Amino acid sequence: MNQLSGQDPEHVPDYRSLFSLEERVFMVLGGGTGIGRQSSHALAQAGATVVVVDRDGAAAAAVATEVGGVALTADVTRRSSVEGYSPKRHGMPDR
Repeated sequence: MNQLSGQDPEHVPDYRSLFSLEERVFMVLGGGTGIGRQSSHALAQAGATVVVVDRDGAAAAAVATEVGGVALTADVTRRSSVEGYSPKRHGMPDR
């Protein structure tokens, strides 16, 4: 028995539940390729809903399909490109 935590030192917690992102929405900027694509996959595997944002709409759509997310074609360096976007518009929680 661990004197500090009161738990058996052999006990292994369910780490996946500690890092669950279920019911969370993440927008991945530049999500159509490279690190953004990998981040989209990592977040989806942890249970998140992913909005894949990229200037290349086809790339965003491909990754969104891979992860079961939503694609958004936008140039985030231009405010007008993303202004007014809301996850609620796609039936997702706004968190």
